[in-house]
Amino acid sequence: MEEEIKKSYTVVHSWMARDLGLKGNELLTFAIIYNFSMDGAGKFFGGKKYISKFINSSERCTEYILKGLTEKKLIKKSQIMYHGRLSNIFVVPDEVLRQRKKFVGDLRKKCVEQAKKNQKKDENIAHYIKENNKINNQSIYQNAETIRLGEYENVVLSQEWMERLSLVTPDIMDYVQIVDNFIEENDFRTISSQWGTDEFGNYILSLMKEDGVVPD
Repeated sequence: MEEEIKKSYTVVHSWMARDLGLKGNELLTFAIIYNFSMDGAGKFFGGKKYISKFINSSERCTEYILKGLTEKKLIKKSQIMYHGRLSNIFVVPDEVLRQRKKFVGDLRKKCVEQAKKNQKKDENIAHYIKENNKINNQSIYQNAETIRLGEYENVVLSQEWMERLSLVTPDIMDYVQIVDNFIEENDFRTISSQWGTDEFGNYILSLMKEDGVVPD
């Protein structure tokens, strides 16, 4: 068994801790049993000795963990006669497996909704940049107080705007980076030299309004 344990592994999914509230050896034990029964057909026959070796725990502690998971109805225990003695079998019940599918479905739905939201935000940024580029030719270098911001330094704000936006939210740099990335990815770098600090400041403020950080 020692060699078998050394070659063994299990997969721990984030939802096991996040949605089921599991942690430590209880989390590992559930993950072991889940990975044997996740298809709805398999079962875990390894017993508490195997689990104890895997999680580096005593069999008494493992028995306590299995009892707790059973009481929470996260696993189900049954017995079969094997080689003349009763052996325990553990499986994750269908109710929990169905719940897992719902977790995945909800997560996928959230990802799709966020992708649509990001796409809409990108479209708004592009429109705002193009429209303001037509009417604004003010050089940012006219103001010695301006600061270049963002990973690519495409965003320029005055000290006054920085202080104003920082009062709205401490996450000001997250919004700066959104605009900075969009300009870089869409080759709008010339905007940095044609927009004034008011255009950058007002646009970042409009993004905050879209997110509900400040009221319309």
